[in-house]
Amino acid sequence: MALGPELGWRPAPLLLLALAALALRLGGGAGRLGAGLAVGLLAGSLTGLDTLAAIEPDRPVAAVVRVGSVRLAPRQQEWVARVEVERLRQGERVWHRPGPVFLHLPATATRPARGEEVRVRGFLRRSEGHLNAVPTAPGPYRLRVKSEYLLTREEPENLWGALQRSLDERLPAPGWGREGEALTRALVLGRPEALPERGLRAMRRAGLGHLLALSGLHVSMLAAATAFFLAWLPPLAQRLAIALAVAGYLAIAGPSPSLLRSSLMALLAVAALASRRRPLVLNALAVVAAGLALLSPRITRDLAFQLSCSATAGILLAGGVIAPRWRRAPLPLRWLALGITMSLAAQLASLPFALPAFARLGLASLPLNLVAIPWITLFLLLAFGWVAVALAAPGVAATFGPALDFVARPLAWSELLPPSRWVAFAFPASFGTSSLLACAGGAALLLPWRRARFVLLAGAGLLLQGAPSASGQPPVEVVFFDVGQGDATLLRDGRHAVLVDGGGIPGVDLGARVLAPNLAWLGLYELAALVVTHPDADHCAGLLDLARSMPVRELIVADWEGDGDGSDCLAELGSIFRGRIRRLAEGDRFEAGRWRFEVPQARLRDLARGNDRSLVLIAEAEGRRLLLAGDVERRGEERLAAPGVLGGRFDLLKVPHHGSASSSSERLLAVARPRLAVISCGARNRFGHPGTGALARLRAQGSVVWRTDRGGMVVVRWRPGGPLALWRPLPGRRAAP
Repeated sequence: MALGPELGWRPAPLLLLALAALALRLGGGAGRLGAGLAVGLLAGSLTGLDTLAAIEPDRPVAAVVRVGSVRLAPRQQEWVARVEVERLRQGERVWHRPGPVFLHLPATATRPARGEEVRVRGFLRRSEGHLNAVPTAPGPYRLRVKSEYLLTREEPENLWGALQRSLDERLPAPGWGREGEALTRALVLGRPEALPERGLRAMRRAGLGHLLALSGLHVSMLAAATAFFLAWLPPLAQRLAIALAVAGYLAIAGPSPSLLRSSLMALLAVAALASRRRPLVLNALAVVAAGLALLSPRITRDLAFQLSCSATAGILLAGGVIAPRWRRAPLPLRWLALGITMSLAAQLASLPFALPAFARLGLASLPLNLVAIPWITLFLLLAFGWVAVALAAPGVAATFGPALDFVARPLAWSELLPPSRWVAFAFPASFGTSSLLACAGGAALLLPWRRARFVLLAGAGLLLQGAPSASGQPPVEVVFFDVGQGDATLLRDGRHAVLVDGGGIPGVDLGARVLAPNLAWLGLYELAALVVTHPDADHCAGLLDLARSMPVRELIVADWEGDGDGSDCLAELGSIFRGRIRRLAEGDRFEAGRWRFEVPQARLRDLARGNDRSLVLIAEAEGRRLLLAGDVERRGEERLAAPGVLGGRFDLLKVPHHGSASSSSERLLAVARPRLAVISCGARNRFGHPGTGALARLRAQGSVVWRTDRGGMVVVRWRPGGPLALWRPLPGRRAAP
């Protein structure tokens, strides 16, 4: 099964047993549905969460894996395949079928085929997650193979893998400006990687990402098209053809959780019709959900499975209550009302799973879905027909390509939505809070208005529970976020906040997943400025993610980072902040609330391109001085340590270059003499940061050292004339052995 984000919340088995018994006591379709889901969750909760916890990440492993879906990650120049591990060996220890992982191969290797069995040697690791006030769970296990010579193909691809590869080869490859082919691959074959990354993230931010998941919409359109073209067949033969079409599509597109759920429900409905029984959709959902959970318990921890089942349940349960209320309404009004309520019911039912995972509420998603769902339905019908024509006559399909592109053009419109709280805003919430909000919204949707208004007031109270207090003057703050191997430092005075660097992880929307939820936890929904110290991805890419989802007044860069510096990240930031870019030269100053910033005159711009040309900032507020040194190394530190450049002792130092061996020189530390030093680096990073030499020099200087790789997010606060107050929102990680 597919591996998805796991929930940190594990329901108690006794509670699930009680829920199953209560649901069965209630009876009816809803009771059976509730009992099935409770049993499935029980099976999942009794399964070990991490069977590979004993793996040593610095020792190689040998594995035999069965290849599933494969995609090319162009930015990282590698193949990424979702594989099922048959056997895994490290030293004398052997694991049998421990679960799915992601296999990473260099792009120069031959693309692995779906269904083939391969033997590989590499390193198995997973990201440690991020220890911030709003934490993120550890990522999936990733098996990285450095060369194709470490891969041996033991069994050829199976029939379905060969058929899928044939489809990929026969369909025209999407090129520049060919949105139709790219969207067809995403919707028909389950290849969202064919779409541009910016478009994917824009659709997710607008609450439209679910349209790209293979689900009930695809299965129903395929079944309807099959029934239409085979209407001349006898009923039994027609239903058999529909069943074969659905089963074949599932085999070709792959058993993603949502497609597996919808396909099995469709097959149950066809079986009911063939046996002359009325299909009971709620019963089918309960049977499919419970059956999948019992056959593969780990699927209950797959976010796609949770969202698919909960959204479907919400639509079915709400439809039985809402639809009768609009029977006498005019047809257009009836369809509009049903569309709104069904979309709202799906969002509310999936809220307990979606909100803890994404920490985002899409206020504009409801009206956008009302327009997008009919459009995507139309495009899906055209896409199925175009694929059929492309397989039979590729030349004929090519002539209809421009028409397909025209219908797909609204795909890019989501990128035009401004970064506003009215589109989507970060809202970190636990499973319990999300469940209460979902219950309040569901009651307001289903109850009469006189009763529902009180429930709405209670839900509004939950939404406002984290609103910051405005009483008194707040302290000034410095927040060092845990963004893995990278930097992200927030300097704040109440509503005035500046974020210096934003980390960056390939393939991860760090702005939406990490930065925006933690800024919302601090009560910040817009920023005065983003500062890029230098264009490396581990400093710049997270700011690019954040700028697309949160209002920011201006971008601040060094004036020596010109348009021709070759940085894709800076170029994209420039396109977002067109006309709102401030370029700082050495000696320049700017303010944000009580914070005063200055660029020291250290002549760093004269150095060769690289870390030493970082934009260094001296920040001061309420009598405390901070040195934010970017990634400067030894040559840059020598210039900073020149007489008169820094101008005295600092209370806090953001240690240069993540505490590498080439930074934190004795000369710089002797001039800065920091009382507190914070090192921002990734847990168990492959660079060995921080170096033992840098740590020894900092301690010899008498500095107190805090590290994000061990302690996570670090918050420093003070008031005028008061001491520095340091704290961490979460317990730290266990040190590496």
